[in-house]
Amino acid sequence: MLSKCIGLECPVMPMLAASCAHVVLRLINCVPNPSLALTVFHAELMEKIQNQSMLAILTASTFIDAVAAEAGDVEVGLASYAMFHPGQLSSHFYAIMSSATLGEAMKTASHFSVLSSDRTPLVARDESGVISVNFLGIESLGVARHYIDCCMSTFMGLTHWLEPWDRPLPDSASFSYDEPRDLARLEAVFGKNLSFGCPINKITFASETAKKPLATANAALRIHHMSHASEELARRQVKLAPAVRNHIYIGLTLSKDVSLEIVARELNLGTRTLQNRLDDESTGFRELFDECRRQLAGELLRLQNSTVTAIAQRLKFRDSSSFHKACNRWFGCPPGSYRSRVLEES
Repeated sequence: MLSKCIGLECPVMPMLAASCAHVVLRLINCVPNPSLALTVFHAELMEKIQNQSMLAILTASTFIDAVAAEAGDVEVGLASYAMFHPGQLSSHFYAIMSSATLGEAMKTASHFSVLSSDRTPLVARDESGVISVNFLGIESLGVARHYIDCCMSTFMGLTHWLEPWDRPLPDSASFSYDEPRDLARLEAVFGKNLSFGCPINKITFASETAKKPLATANAALRIHHMSHASEELARRQVKLAPAVRNHIYIGLTLSKDVSLEIVARELNLGTRTLQNRLDDESTGFRELFDECRRQLAGELLRLQNSTVTAIAQRLKFRDSSSFHKACNRWFGCPPGSYRSRVLEES
């Protein structure tokens, strides 16, 4: 089951960083004799990202679909696991690899996920006895299985690069697409505890796995690499709105306090500077906060294990009445009606 953007506008296309787009484009090697059309498509996309331009995620997904069709392999996205290379994460990989533990590395990857893609945040969080890595937003784009497999198997490639001797498997993995007939290749990458047709795509590791020390850990270098990655984030974000949006979305997802001051601090900017930068981009913190609330509300209402009251609290509404008014503005109906409609259409 692939969830669609039902009743939820997607005004700006989610984008993929050039370094990550290269991972997608390398999948053409899975086709022994690519057609002229696929070869031209590949060349056009390669030219587009040569100057570090970002690539629309739906375009990347369309390319993988074409590769899968010509290769005759619905699991072609899983080939990204073996193709993983640290270079595809740019300089923030050094901040990841100098982390003390695997869990800290996962959270660092989450913190800088906007350098890999915008509007599809990676969120690593501690839950009861486990650490879960959530690939947010992908399930609402309507992409095929191939792209989801590419993203999630790439993360497993990173995990096993960091822990090359143990190569820990997840406790569980959840996928938003329907269960395939053959699970062998999925189980080889993600273990045997797999779930399908889920609201979000998620990999879960035992807390003991997250505590594993990294051979590449270096506390002194980590301080330097974190600072450098933060500078790169500020330098590469010609527009700050995507970074602000990711911080808001992740904060709401983790039920943390989110404010202009907090996000400015995360971005190493003064509050007034951030306000002015957003003004220059014809947006503001309140607009971005409302946009993230709307997106997350749509995703949470697709889940049946959260009450409307609980969702209102999680999204930092004063009360349920305020949440009802917001849903009427966003979706044209109250939250309960929206949930019923989504469940009927899915």
